Formats: sequence, C-alpha cells, structure tokens
Amino acid sequence: MYTEYAKSNSLVAVSIYAAALLCAQTASMGSSVWLKEWSEANQEKGYNADIGKFIGIYFAFGIGAAGLTVIQTLVLWIFCSIEVGA
Repeated sequence: MYTEYAKSNSLVAVSIYAAALLCAQTASMGSSVWLKEWSEANQEKGYNADIGKFIGIYFAFGIGAAGLTVIQTLVLWIFCSIEVGA
C-alpha cells in the first residue's frame, strides 16, 4: 500500500518527507539524550555548571525537531496529497 502511494506521488517529495520524519525523530531523541547528559553533569558537580550551554543545545534540538515537523507536514500536504477526479 505504501509503495503504491509513493508511486502515485513524486518520489522526490516522498523521499524529502521520509528524511524530514527521520531527522525530526532523531532530533527529538537527541534532546532526551542531551537532557540525560545535563542531569548527569549536575549530579557530578552538584550545581548547574555551564547552564547556558546546556539550555542552548537543548533549545536547538527542540527548535530543530519542531522545524522539521513543520517541513514534513508541508511536504505531505502540498506535494504528497492524492488528487481526486478531474
């Protein structure tokens, strides 16, 4: 079923959608791993060392994941929609 859907749409658009989906999930997982690293750094030192660095990178992961989700949604709506009749 998915193969037929991909064939009926632009293969490039489907590839961009899949890549954006994969990257968004990777960024989301990366933010969880980064949060774990931040927690471990706080436990070792007993205080919030380099808080700006940790917040900045965590923010970048979140914005990246959100931006990629928007891109994948737009690609899906604009380029991968199935046109009915004509």
